[in-house]
Parts: sequence; C-alpha cells; structure tokens
Amino acid sequence: MELAAYEKANGPLSVHLDEVLKKMNVERQAYHGKSFIGNHVHTCCKEDNIIKLCSAVLTKTEELCPSLLSQAREISVKFEQVFKLFAACHFVYDSADYLNDGKIDKLEEDITNFLQFLREKFPDMTITPKLHMLEEHVCSFLRQWHMGLGFYGEQGIEGIHSEFNTQSQHFDHVKKKDTRLRQILVNHHIATSPELAGKLPNLKKEI
Repeated sequence: MELAAYEKANGPLSVHLDEVLKKMNVERQAYHGKSFIGNHVHTCCKEDNIIKLCSAVLTKTEELCPSLLSQAREISVKFEQVFKLFAACHFVYDSADYLNDGKIDKLEEDITNFLQFLREKFPDMTITPKLHMLEEHVCSFLRQWHMGLGFYGEQGIEGIHSEFNTQSQHFDHVKKKDTRLRQILVNHHIATSPELAGKLPNLKKEI
C-alpha cells in the first residue's frame, strides 16, 4: 500500500496544530518563515496553551493512526517539558520589569536547565543564533542593566506612552506647552530615578 505524501508543514498533524493555534488567536507568519512573532510566543508559552498544543498531537494521532499513539505520547510529553522549561525563561527575560540579582540568578539556572534538556532530548537540533544569545549573553546584559528585554522593545515603549498620557492629564492646567512637556519629563525622570528627586530644580509656577 502506497503511503500518502505531504508537503512539509501541510500534513494532518500540522494542519490540526494550526487550527488549535488559531483558537488561541495565533497564526504562523508566512513572511517570517512560518514562525511566530513575539506576542504569539508569549501566548503559546502560557501553561494552558502548552497543554492544548501537546494534547492536540495525541487526539489527532488517535484519530488517524492509533498504532502510533504510544510514540505520539512520548513526543507530546517531551515537547510539553521543553515548552515549560522555555516558558520559565521567557516570562522573565522578556518582561519590562526591574530584575534584581536573585531573579537573574534563577533565570540563569532556568536557561541552563532548558538548554541541557534541549540538547539531551533533541540531539540533532541546531543551536540557533537566538538560542546562543539566550545561553551566553542575555544574563550578562541583564546583570548590567537590571531591566527585562521587553523594556527595550514595544512593551517598554507602550508602557512609557501610557505613562506620558497619564502625566499629560495631570498637567493640563499648565498653559505653556514647553513648560508642560518639561514638567512631564521631570516627573518621569524622578519616577525612574527617585534618588534624583532632591537634585532637580523646581519650575516656576505658570500664571
């Protein structure tokens, strides 16, 4: 009997996984080589979604080829473990939060565990440049600046934009636009560096 042949990423399991992803509002981006963008990675790393994705392999295999269910279960368990190990790293380094030494130490340990598991269970997998950056450079960068990587990307920009909108409402009463903007910047500077609160000159009140 001739086996059916499918193009890469178009087999029944891949199609079923895409359906599960769409229910999470996640879709692989064709212009990114059918990979995921940042927000979608964040969604897929949530524990409930990891379980949904890995369980989908079992349900589809049981439907199409029950004789492979045992092998599918081994694969499902392996991927669930590696996804959870990666998620433990992702939610820390990708945050826009302040990270103290203790959190960075724990992240370094989690990254080591993730890469060790990856090499052991997926020995033929290539260590990509992004994985190399995660393993060798992320924690040293975080130790220098103590802010999650999300602070330097869209998360940080969106957070600052929201803060500036709030500050702008507080200073609507200031008549001169340049004075209002300067006061917003001063307040933002004090919020991010409170030790400077007593070192900045006071602005004269506008009449």
